[in-house]
Amino acid sequence: MKRYLLIFLVATFTFTIFAQGTYIPRITKDDVFQGEVKVAPLPDSLVLVDEDEYVLQKGDRISILVMDHIEFTKTKILVLPDGRIEYPLLGSIKVAGLTSAQLSAIIKEQLRPYVTIPVVTIYIDKMYGHNLNIIGYVNAAGEYQIYEPIRITDALALAKGIVNIREVKTIRIIRKDGEVFNVNLKHIWFADSKDLEYREHLLLYPGDTLVVPPPRRFNWRLYTGIITTLTFMLQIYLAFR
Repeated sequence: MKRYLLIFLVATFTFTIFAQGTYIPRITKDDVFQGEVKVAPLPDSLVLVDEDEYVLQKGDRISILVMDHIEFTKTKILVLPDGRIEYPLLGSIKVAGLTSAQLSAIIKEQLRPYVTIPVVTIYIDKMYGHNLNIIGYVNAAGEYQIYEPIRITDALALAKGIVNIREVKTIRIIRKDGEVFNVNLKHIWFADSKDLEYREHLLLYPGDTLVVPPPRRFNWRLYTGIITTLTFMLQIYLAFR
């Protein structure tokens, strides 16, 4: 009976310790080259254009500055789901589908009854859907606006690097369409000719999320609790032996 009880206690302790970890599948270079991991296509809306050519869309944030007229200057205006903005005195204006130059011309025309020679400047503060989320074990987690695909190393630089790079072996990429896979960092830091090609396949796109998992720490509280429980059970066993 004593032997079976000890076997049970040891098995329970071992299972509890190892159950704390979560298996994370890794994507290898062969997975990428054989097509098992899709390379995200460049979104149709991701076009590098001059600010005057960018077409405003729902969800953008813009600022409208009218020289020498603070009452008509408004910053960080959200383009609403109906494609409109609310502007002082002029009311609701349809802006989705317009370039900043076209919007500037419209506002100039509508301000003429109130301003002799209106000088209007449109700034695009934030483009909707052009964000990269970086979370986890980095120095500056957050949402970063990007306008073209970027390398993982550049994304980590935006987040001011990993807290302790020696403690992280893999990172996770979550695509905008929901595809999830992990990348072994040794293929990023120590790239040979083939690794370099692999790294170039793993670009991050607007709407993606980069997760840097924190290092696994030994749970001393759990360990102490298990030892306390085992000691208590052993005392009970010895008392009724």
